[in-house]
Amino acid sequence: MNWLVIILSLIAFSSLLRLWMYKLHLRDLNKQLRFMTEYETNMLLTSQINSKNWNNMHVLINTLITEQHSIKQLYQHNEQTFRNTLTDLSHDIRTPLTSLDGYFQILVKEKDPAKRRYYENIIQGRIYVLKEMLEAIFMYTKLQNETYELNIEKVQLNSILIDTIFSFYQEMEEQHLKPRITITETPIFIEGNKEALHRIFSNLINNALIHGKDSLEITLSQKNETIQLVFANNIPSKYKVDINKVFDRFYMSDSSRNNNSTGLGLFITKELTTKMQGDVSAELEDGVFRMNLTFTASQMEKS
Repeated sequence: MNWLVIILSLIAFSSLLRLWMYKLHLRDLNKQLRFMTEYETNMLLTSQINSKNWNNMHVLINTLITEQHSIKQLYQHNEQTFRNTLTDLSHDIRTPLTSLDGYFQILVKEKDPAKRRYYENIIQGRIYVLKEMLEAIFMYTKLQNETYELNIEKVQLNSILIDTIFSFYQEMEEQHLKPRITITETPIFIEGNKEALHRIFSNLINNALIHGKDSLEITLSQKNETIQLVFANNIPSKYKVDINKVFDRFYMSDSSRNNNSTGLGLFITKELTTKMQGDVSAELEDGVFRMNLTFTASQMEKS
């Protein structure tokens, strides 16, 4: 009987001791969590108890803390990127506006008809640049709205591409650029949006004009149900392009920063292509930058 009392007493003492240790440990956890809440720290919870259940709980809590740290760092990075972008956009928009004002003042005072036409052309060019920048920003804001949808219908890809190419005739002439264009004569139809496709093609051609080096190759072909478009241009070795970031919003290479670019063109291209169930990828090899777009032929064409 005495042995039974002793054994029960030892069990009771052991349980009380374990309970006391758990209480101390909870108090320590509470202290650590309070410190982590009040101060900027990357510390994780530590444990002095060697227990499977406690260790599992620590692992789960530390996993949540690590994920929270990652989310916070991502938020801070995006916030800083957004602030930098606002600063850059403000500067990029102010630059053509300032030059517009300057050339307009000159135009008002100029009497010679030939010089007036010269300054009028410059002003028209600055207005076009500003218009393209504002349209890119406007399209970006629309794409950020999750409810924004394109009006999808059957459209002919050949004609939209050709019309877009001809709309850049003057810019190509000014750069003495003679593009190599290969477009199948067979009409190609997809389920898409005409305005969105024009915007995509305009972005890619404009991107080639900004970054290109005396070359531009555009190819449109179809094999079975797969439609492929390729925009390829040489890039001067002095331009540094991160191929893994070209579709990131506000990404600008060294050449873009000097050409009143918003860094939104390829981001918008990817978003619009995706909304039309297409795919777009980029590659850079041996100084040639290539954009590959893939669509599926319209099923209605079969009927």
